[in-house]
Amino acid sequence: MNSIPFFEPRVILCLSRIKGEATVSAKKLLFDGAMVLRCEPEELVRRIERNPRGRRLVTTDEARKHQYMQEAVAIMYSILCGCPCFVVDNTKKEPLDVLGEIVTVFLAIGMPFEKVD
Repeated sequence: MNSIPFFEPRVILCLSRIKGEATVSAKKLLFDGAMVLRCEPEELVRRIERNPRGRRLVTTDEARKHQYMQEAVAIMYSILCGCPCFVVDNTKKEPLDVLGEIVTVFLAIGMPFEKVD
């Protein structure tokens, strides 16, 4: 089985762009955790408007539906793999605070890593 670079044990991080054509066999997944980063839809729309980074502009309702789908994907992987699911809300947090929460989750599930200067 191919390993995921930089992640050992393996964790799926459900981000805002999941490729629709990506398919995997649930039997081959050996994740130790699933994680989804979430944000209130109104704030997500504001962030996209400020800096689209190639993303199309969306309505608040579209952002809310997209967020629900991302959370559902993380929960589905969690169920299929028999691993915990973590939701990190980044609505009112600075990026380094969100990173701190992610690191805390990684440590909680036993993911070893070292700080690199």
